[in-house]
Amino acid sequence: MGSYKDNQLTFQAAQKGTKEVMDILNNMDVNGSLYGHQIKQLKQEINEAFQQIDSALIIASEHQKEQLKEYQSELQNIMSQIDD
Repeated sequence: MGSYKDNQLTFQAAQKGTKEVMDILNNMDVNGSLYGHQIKQLKQEINEAFQQIDSALIIASEHQKEQLKEYQSELQNIMSQIDD
């Protein structure tokens, strides 16, 4: 159904979304006045990344599925840390 190009594009979107979450997380200032805003933005990016991963899983190759599941796990770990 999906072409190789579609497969690559959806995988890359999921990869990019996960990287954006990591970038935000790594640049957060827990003592800064914008921390609350940063948490809100982080949660929004995580939700978007989860959606991108879900879309990619539908047409992903087996190798890509393994990587996507690792991304999901990383994102779930981040969510559990910020929801404490």
